Amino acid sequence: MKITKELFEKSFFSIGGGYDIEPLLRFSHICNLFINTNLDLEKNDVIQWYDGAFKKCNDIEVIEKIIIENFDERLFFELNENYVQHLTRPDFISMEDLHDYRNTFNEFINIKQFAVIYRLRRRSLNRDLTFYFCSTEGLASYLVLSQNGRFSPYVLSTIQTGVLEQPNGILNSLFENKSKKRPALWIRGFEPCSISNKQYNNALASIGIYSKKAIDFNSKWYCGWSYRPKQKSRDRYCKGFIHDDYYAELNKTTLKAHFISDNHQFKFEHLTLNNSTIKDIDCIVISRKTSLNSHNINCNLVYWEDFTSNHSRWEIHCANEQLESLSRALPSLHLKNDAILHIIPFCLEDEGVSYFNSINRLKHNTITYLPNVFDFIDLKNILNSV
Repeated sequence: MKITKELFEKSFFSIGGGYDIEPLLRFSHICNLFINTNLDLEKNDVIQWYDGAFKKCNDIEVIEKIIIENFDERLFFELNENYVQHLTRPDFISMEDLHDYRNTFNEFINIKQFAVIYRLRRRSLNRDLTFYFCSTEGLASYLVLSQNGRFSPYVLSTIQTGVLEQPNGILNSLFENKSKKRPALWIRGFEPCSISNKQYNNALASIGIYSKKAIDFNSKWYCGWSYRPKQKSRDRYCKGFIHDDYYAELNKTTLKAHFISDNHQFKFEHLTLNNSTIKDIDCIVISRKTSLNSHNINCNLVYWEDFTSNHSRWEIHCANEQLESLSRALPSLHLKNDAILHIIPFCLEDEGVSYFNSINRLKHNTITYLPNVFDFIDLKNILNSV
Protein backbone atom coordinates (compact mmCIF):
# COMPACT_ATOMS: atom_id res chain seq x y z
CA MET A 1 0.00 0.00 0.00
CA LYS A 2 3.03 2.28 0.03
CA ILE A 3 2.94 5.07 -2.55
CA THR A 4 6.23 4.76 -4.42
CA LYS A 5 7.68 7.35 -6.75
CA GLU A 6 6.65 5.15 -9.69
CA LEU A 7 3.03 5.12 -8.51
CA PHE A 8 3.13 8.82 -7.68
CA GLU A 9 4.24 9.68 -11.23
CA LYS A 10 1.14 7.98 -12.65
CA SER A 11 -1.29 9.43 -10.12
CA PHE A 12 -3.91 12.14 -9.90
CA PHE A 13 -2.82 14.22 -6.88
CA SER A 14 -5.24 16.64 -5.25
CA ILE A 15 -4.18 19.26 -2.72
CA GLY A 16 -7.01 20.25 -0.40
CA GLY A 17 -9.56 18.40 -2.51
CA GLY A 18 -11.93 17.64 0.36
CA TYR A 19 -15.00 15.69 -0.68
CA ASP A 20 -14.66 15.03 -4.40
CA ILE A 21 -15.13 11.98 -6.65
CA GLU A 22 -15.06 13.97 -9.90
CA PRO A 23 -11.42 13.02 -10.65
CA LEU A 24 -12.40 9.33 -10.61
CA LEU A 25 -15.12 10.07 -13.17
CA ARG A 26 -13.00 12.18 -15.52
CA PHE A 27 -9.43 10.89 -15.44
CA SER A 28 -9.47 7.11 -15.15
CA HIS A 29 -8.24 6.95 -18.77
CA ILE A 30 -4.81 8.25 -17.73
CA CYS A 31 -4.66 7.53 -13.99
CA ASN A 32 -5.67 4.58 -11.82
CA LEU A 33 -4.31 5.97 -8.52
CA PHE A 34 -6.01 9.02 -7.00
CA ILE A 35 -4.58 10.75 -3.94
CA ASN A 36 -6.62 13.36 -2.07
CA THR A 37 -4.94 15.28 0.76
CA ASN A 38 -6.86 17.48 3.21
CA LEU A 39 -6.22 18.44 6.83
CA ASP A 40 -9.49 20.05 7.77
CA LEU A 41 -11.95 17.13 7.74
CA GLU A 42 -12.98 14.63 10.40
CA LYS A 43 -12.52 10.90 9.78
CA ASN A 44 -16.12 9.86 10.36
CA ASP A 45 -17.38 12.66 8.13
CA VAL A 46 -15.01 11.62 5.36
CA ILE A 47 -16.00 7.97 5.51
CA GLN A 48 -19.71 8.77 5.63
CA TRP A 49 -19.49 11.17 2.67
CA TYR A 50 -17.43 8.91 0.40
CA ASP A 51 -19.46 5.80 1.26
CA GLY A 52 -22.58 7.74 0.30
CA ALA A 53 -21.10 9.23 -2.86
CA PHE A 54 -19.89 5.87 -4.17
CA LYS A 55 -23.28 4.34 -3.37
CA LYS A 56 -25.07 7.05 -5.35
CA CYS A 57 -22.73 6.76 -8.34
CA ASN A 58 -23.94 3.92 -10.55
CA ASP A 59 -20.60 3.74 -12.36
CA ILE A 60 -18.36 3.02 -9.36
CA GLU A 61 -18.27 -0.20 -7.36
CA VAL A 62 -16.46 -0.37 -4.02
CA ILE A 63 -14.34 -3.54 -3.87
CA GLU A 64 -12.58 -2.87 -0.57
CA LYS A 65 -12.30 -0.13 2.04
CA ILE A 66 -9.30 0.16 4.38
CA ILE A 67 -9.28 2.59 7.32
CA ILE A 68 -5.93 3.61 8.79
CA GLU A 69 -6.47 5.11 12.24
CA ASN A 70 -2.98 6.49 12.83
CA PHE A 71 -1.63 7.51 9.46
CA ASP A 72 2.12 8.03 9.27
CA GLU A 73 3.57 9.28 5.99
CA ARG A 74 6.85 7.56 6.78
CA LEU A 75 5.11 4.18 6.55
CA PHE A 76 2.95 4.84 3.50
CA PHE A 77 5.00 7.28 1.39
CA GLU A 78 8.31 6.40 -0.24
CA LEU A 79 10.64 9.10 1.13
CA ASN A 80 14.26 9.91 0.44
CA GLU A 81 16.79 10.65 3.16
CA ASN A 82 16.42 14.42 2.70
CA TYR A 83 12.66 14.55 3.06
CA VAL A 84 12.77 16.70 6.22
CA GLN A 85 14.84 19.30 4.40
CA HIS A 86 12.23 19.43 1.60
CA LEU A 87 9.73 20.56 4.22
CA THR A 88 11.88 22.91 6.28
CA ARG A 89 13.98 24.58 3.60
CA PRO A 90 12.34 24.20 0.19
CA ASP A 91 14.33 25.93 -2.56
CA PHE A 92 11.44 27.53 -4.48
CA ILE A 93 9.82 29.69 -1.80
CA SER A 94 11.14 32.30 0.61
CA MET A 95 11.18 31.47 4.29
CA GLU A 96 8.80 34.37 4.89
CA ASP A 97 6.25 33.02 2.42
CA LEU A 98 6.70 29.51 3.82
CA HIS A 99 6.04 30.80 7.33
CA ASP A 100 2.89 32.62 6.20
CA TYR A 101 1.65 29.50 4.42
CA ARG A 102 2.25 27.28 7.45
CA ASN A 103 0.40 29.66 9.74
CA THR A 104 -2.76 28.76 7.84
CA PHE A 105 -2.59 25.24 9.28
CA ASN A 106 -1.43 25.91 12.85
CA GLU A 107 -4.74 24.85 14.40
CA PHE A 108 -4.52 21.42 12.75
CA ILE A 109 -0.93 20.52 13.67
CA ASN A 110 -1.82 18.30 16.63
CA ILE A 111 -4.86 16.58 15.09
CA LYS A 112 -4.42 12.82 14.79
CA GLN A 113 -3.96 11.87 11.16
CA PHE A 114 -5.91 9.15 9.39
CA ALA A 115 -6.31 7.71 5.91
CA VAL A 116 -9.02 5.85 4.05
CA ILE A 117 -8.17 3.69 1.04
CA TYR A 118 -10.84 2.56 -1.40
CA ARG A 119 -10.30 -0.14 -4.01
CA LEU A 120 -12.81 0.62 -6.75
CA ARG A 121 -14.02 -0.53 -10.15
CA ARG A 122 -15.18 1.91 -12.80
CA ARG A 123 -17.93 -0.18 -14.36
CA SER A 124 -18.41 1.54 -17.72
CA LEU A 125 -14.70 1.46 -18.51
CA ASN A 126 -13.95 -1.86 -16.76
CA ARG A 127 -11.02 -0.36 -14.88
CA ASP A 128 -9.73 -0.91 -11.35
CA LEU A 129 -8.91 2.26 -9.42
CA THR A 130 -7.40 3.04 -6.03
CA PHE A 131 -8.37 6.14 -4.08
CA TYR A 132 -6.43 7.45 -1.06
CA PHE A 133 -7.86 10.09 1.25
CA CYS A 134 -5.02 11.24 3.52
CA SER A 135 -5.47 13.77 6.33
CA THR A 136 -2.17 15.43 5.54
CA GLU A 137 -1.21 18.92 4.41
CA GLY A 138 -1.22 18.69 0.64
CA LEU A 139 1.80 20.80 -0.29
CA ALA A 140 3.95 19.02 2.30
CA SER A 141 2.84 15.64 0.95
CA TYR A 142 3.59 16.82 -2.57
CA LEU A 143 7.10 17.88 -1.61
CA VAL A 144 8.03 14.61 0.10
CA LEU A 145 6.45 12.36 -2.54
CA SER A 146 8.00 14.35 -5.37
CA GLN A 147 11.34 14.54 -3.51
CA ASN A 148 11.25 18.32 -3.79
CA GLY A 149 10.13 18.32 -7.40
CA ARG A 150 12.35 15.56 -8.73
CA PHE A 151 9.21 13.58 -9.62
CA SER A 152 5.65 14.70 -10.29
CA PRO A 153 2.14 13.27 -10.48
CA TYR A 154 0.65 12.94 -13.94
CA VAL A 155 -2.21 15.27 -12.95
CA LEU A 156 -2.17 17.87 -10.18
CA SER A 157 -5.38 19.42 -8.87
CA THR A 158 -5.74 22.54 -6.73
CA ILE A 159 -9.36 23.63 -6.41
CA GLN A 160 -10.56 26.16 -3.86
CA THR A 161 -7.51 26.02 -1.59
CA GLY A 162 -7.50 29.80 -1.50
CA VAL A 163 -3.80 30.00 -2.35
CA LEU A 164 -2.32 27.23 -4.47
CA GLU A 165 -4.69 27.43 -7.45
CA GLN A 166 -3.44 30.93 -8.19
CA PRO A 167 -1.46 30.41 -11.42
CA ASN A 168 1.35 32.81 -10.53
CA GLY A 169 1.77 31.74 -6.90
CA ILE A 170 3.74 29.19 -4.88
CA LEU A 171 3.38 26.25 -7.25
CA ASN A 172 4.26 28.34 -10.26
CA SER A 173 7.54 29.18 -8.50
CA LEU A 174 8.21 25.46 -8.17
CA PHE A 175 7.35 24.64 -11.78
CA GLU A 176 9.25 27.49 -13.40
CA ASN A 177 12.48 25.85 -12.19
CA LYS A 178 13.54 23.74 -15.17
CA SER A 179 15.30 21.24 -12.91
CA LYS A 180 11.91 20.27 -11.43
CA LYS A 181 9.61 17.79 -13.12
CA ARG A 182 6.24 19.22 -14.00
CA PRO A 183 2.87 17.45 -13.96
CA ALA A 184 1.39 16.86 -17.39
CA LEU A 185 -1.81 18.64 -16.43
CA TRP A 186 -2.74 21.11 -13.70
CA ILE A 187 -6.45 21.34 -12.79
CA ARG A 188 -7.36 24.68 -11.22
CA GLY A 189 -10.74 25.86 -10.03
CA PHE A 190 -12.86 27.90 -7.65
CA GLU A 191 -16.34 28.18 -6.19
CA PRO A 192 -18.44 30.46 -8.43
CA CYS A 193 -20.36 32.14 -5.61
CA SER A 194 -17.40 32.59 -3.29
CA ILE A 195 -17.25 35.93 -1.48
CA SER A 196 -13.69 36.30 -2.77
CA ASN A 197 -14.87 35.63 -6.31
CA LYS A 198 -12.55 38.18 -7.94
CA GLN A 199 -9.52 36.55 -6.34
CA TYR A 200 -10.54 33.03 -7.30
CA ASN A 201 -11.33 34.00 -10.88
CA ASN A 202 -7.60 34.21 -11.38
CA ALA A 203 -7.45 30.43 -11.01
CA LEU A 204 -8.72 30.08 -14.58
CA ALA A 205 -6.40 32.70 -16.06
CA SER A 206 -3.96 31.63 -18.75
CA ILE A 207 -0.87 32.98 -17.04
CA GLY A 208 2.24 31.53 -15.41
CA ILE A 209 4.11 28.40 -16.48
CA TYR A 210 0.84 26.53 -17.05
CA SER A 211 -0.71 29.02 -19.48
CA LYS A 212 -2.22 26.77 -22.17
CA LYS A 213 -5.78 25.59 -21.66
CA ALA A 214 -5.85 21.85 -22.32
CA ILE A 215 -9.30 20.86 -21.14
CA ASP A 216 -12.50 22.78 -20.43
CA PHE A 217 -14.95 20.44 -18.76
CA ASN A 218 -18.37 19.67 -20.24
CA SER A 219 -19.97 20.26 -16.85
CA LYS A 220 -19.10 21.80 -13.50
CA TRP A 221 -17.34 19.77 -10.88
CA TYR A 222 -19.62 18.87 -8.00
CA CYS A 223 -17.85 18.68 -4.64
CA GLY A 224 -18.70 18.49 -1.00
CA TRP A 225 -17.30 20.94 1.50
CA SER A 226 -13.53 21.23 1.34
CA TYR A 227 -12.76 23.34 4.40
CA ARG A 228 -14.31 25.41 7.19
CA PRO A 229 -16.33 27.56 7.04
CA LYS A 230 -18.59 25.68 4.66
CA GLN A 231 -18.82 26.94 1.11
CA LYS A 232 -22.08 28.27 -0.28
CA SER A 233 -22.15 25.97 -3.29
CA ARG A 234 -20.90 22.52 -4.26
CA ASP A 235 -20.32 23.62 -7.86
CA ARG A 236 -16.80 24.43 -9.00
CA TYR A 237 -15.58 26.12 -12.15
CA CYS A 238 -12.50 24.22 -13.31
CA LYS A 239 -10.13 24.11 -16.24
CA GLY A 240 -7.03 22.08 -17.00
CA PHE A 241 -3.77 23.75 -18.04
CA ILE A 242 -0.45 22.55 -19.46
CA HIS A 243 2.86 24.26 -20.09
CA ASP A 244 4.15 25.40 -23.49
CA ASP A 245 6.49 22.46 -24.13
CA TYR A 246 3.83 19.83 -23.53
CA TYR A 247 1.26 21.82 -25.49
CA ALA A 248 3.56 21.73 -28.52
CA GLU A 249 4.08 17.99 -28.05
CA LEU A 250 0.37 17.23 -27.80
CA ASN A 251 -0.44 19.31 -30.87
CA LYS A 252 1.70 16.90 -32.88
CA THR A 253 -0.25 13.84 -31.74
CA THR A 254 -2.59 11.97 -34.06
CA LEU A 255 -5.34 9.42 -33.68
CA LYS A 256 -4.29 5.84 -33.10
CA ALA A 257 -4.72 3.85 -36.27
CA HIS A 258 -7.64 1.75 -35.04
CA PHE A 259 -9.68 4.88 -34.27
CA ILE A 260 -9.45 6.22 -37.84
CA SER A 261 -12.69 5.69 -39.75
CA ASP A 262 -14.05 6.85 -43.09
CA ASN A 263 -17.50 7.21 -41.56
CA HIS A 264 -16.66 8.77 -38.22
CA GLN A 265 -14.08 11.56 -38.09
CA PHE A 266 -12.54 13.34 -35.12
CA LYS A 267 -11.48 16.95 -35.57
CA PHE A 268 -9.36 18.49 -32.85
CA GLU A 269 -10.80 21.96 -33.38
CA HIS A 270 -13.83 24.08 -32.55
CA LEU A 271 -17.09 23.65 -34.38
CA THR A 272 -17.53 26.91 -36.27
CA LEU A 273 -20.70 27.83 -38.12
CA ASN A 274 -18.80 29.09 -41.16
CA ASN A 275 -17.28 25.64 -41.60
CA SER A 276 -17.53 24.78 -45.29
CA THR A 277 -18.19 21.11 -44.47
CA ILE A 278 -21.57 21.91 -42.85
CA LYS A 279 -24.45 21.65 -45.33
CA ASP A 280 -28.07 22.61 -44.83
CA ILE A 281 -29.08 18.93 -44.83
CA ASP A 282 -26.69 18.17 -41.96
CA CYS A 283 -27.43 18.12 -38.24
CA ILE A 284 -25.54 19.74 -35.34
CA VAL A 285 -25.74 17.97 -31.96
CA ILE A 286 -24.68 20.15 -29.02
CA SER A 287 -25.47 20.99 -25.41
CA ARG A 288 -27.58 24.03 -24.63
CA LYS A 289 -24.53 25.34 -22.80
CA THR A 290 -22.41 25.34 -25.97
CA SER A 291 -21.48 28.86 -27.06
CA LEU A 292 -22.93 28.80 -30.57
CA ASN A 293 -25.50 31.30 -31.82
CA SER A 294 -28.43 29.08 -32.77
CA HIS A 295 -29.90 31.90 -34.89
CA ASN A 296 -26.98 31.50 -37.28
CA ILE A 297 -27.41 27.75 -37.70
CA ASN A 298 -28.86 26.92 -41.12
CA CYS A 299 -29.16 23.18 -40.68
CA ASN A 300 -30.93 20.84 -38.27
CA LEU A 301 -30.14 21.46 -34.62
CA VAL A 302 -30.47 18.96 -31.77
CA TYR A 303 -29.72 19.53 -28.08
CA TRP A 304 -28.50 16.64 -25.93
CA GLU A 305 -30.66 17.82 -23.04
CA ASP A 306 -33.85 17.36 -25.09
CA PHE A 307 -33.58 13.59 -25.34
CA THR A 308 -31.38 12.45 -22.46
CA SER A 309 -33.20 11.78 -19.21
CA ASN A 310 -32.55 13.86 -16.11
CA HIS A 311 -30.32 11.89 -13.75
CA SER A 312 -29.05 12.87 -10.34
CA ARG A 313 -25.52 14.26 -10.34
CA TRP A 314 -23.67 10.96 -10.03
CA GLU A 315 -25.95 8.73 -12.06
CA ILE A 316 -23.54 8.80 -14.95
CA HIS A 317 -24.58 9.21 -18.57
CA CYS A 318 -22.03 6.89 -20.18
CA ALA A 319 -21.04 7.56 -23.78
CA ASN A 320 -22.78 4.46 -25.09
CA GLU A 321 -26.03 5.44 -23.34
CA GLN A 322 -25.93 8.94 -24.78
CA LEU A 323 -25.26 7.76 -28.32
CA GLU A 324 -28.04 5.20 -27.97
CA SER A 325 -30.38 8.02 -26.94
CA LEU A 326 -29.23 10.08 -29.92
CA SER A 327 -29.88 7.21 -32.33
CA ARG A 328 -33.46 6.98 -31.04
CA ALA A 329 -34.00 10.73 -31.36
CA LEU A 330 -32.75 11.16 -34.93
CA PRO A 331 -35.54 9.41 -36.93
CA SER A 332 -38.00 12.20 -36.10
CA LEU A 333 -35.76 14.63 -38.03
CA HIS A 334 -36.12 12.63 -41.29
CA LEU A 335 -32.52 13.35 -42.25
CA LYS A 336 -31.32 12.43 -45.72
CA ASN A 337 -28.99 9.47 -45.97
CA ASP A 338 -26.02 11.66 -46.93
CA ALA A 339 -26.54 14.07 -44.03
CA ILE A 340 -23.61 14.37 -41.63
CA LEU A 341 -23.92 14.68 -37.85
CA HIS A 342 -21.64 17.37 -36.41
CA ILE A 343 -21.27 16.48 -32.73
CA ILE A 344 -19.80 18.07 -29.62
CA PRO A 345 -19.75 15.17 -27.10
CA PHE A 346 -21.79 15.42 -23.92
CA CYS A 347 -20.15 12.57 -22.00
CA LEU A 348 -17.30 12.35 -19.52
CA GLU A 349 -13.84 13.41 -20.60
CA ASP A 350 -12.25 9.97 -20.24
CA GLU A 351 -14.74 8.10 -22.45
CA GLY A 352 -13.09 8.52 -25.84
CA VAL A 353 -12.71 4.79 -26.47
CA SER A 354 -16.24 4.07 -25.26
CA TYR A 355 -17.57 6.88 -27.46
CA PHE A 356 -15.80 5.52 -30.53
CA ASN A 357 -16.96 1.96 -29.90
CA SER A 358 -20.55 3.18 -29.62
CA ILE A 359 -20.75 5.63 -32.50
CA ASN A 360 -21.25 2.95 -35.14
CA ARG A 361 -24.84 2.57 -33.95
CA LEU A 362 -25.56 5.90 -35.67
CA LYS A 363 -26.68 5.39 -39.27
CA HIS A 364 -25.22 8.66 -40.52
CA ASN A 365 -21.61 9.71 -40.91
CA THR A 366 -20.33 11.86 -38.07
CA ILE A 367 -17.72 14.51 -37.33
CA THR A 368 -16.87 14.88 -33.63
CA TYR A 369 -15.26 18.17 -32.59
CA LEU A 370 -12.66 18.18 -29.82
CA PRO A 371 -11.24 21.70 -29.40
CA ASN A 372 -8.88 21.09 -26.47
CA VAL A 373 -5.69 19.04 -26.72
CA PHE A 374 -6.66 16.80 -23.77
CA ASP A 375 -10.15 16.04 -25.13
CA PHE A 376 -10.57 12.26 -25.57
CA ILE A 377 -6.84 11.91 -25.15
CA ASP A 378 -7.26 8.16 -24.77
CA LEU A 379 -7.73 8.04 -28.57
CA LYS A 380 -4.37 9.67 -29.30
CA ASN A 381 -0.83 8.45 -29.74
CA ILE A 382 0.83 9.87 -26.63
CA LEU A 383 3.26 8.72 -24.00
CA ASN A 384 2.28 8.94 -20.35
CA SER A 385 5.08 11.41 -19.68
CA VAL A 386 6.01 15.06 -19.99
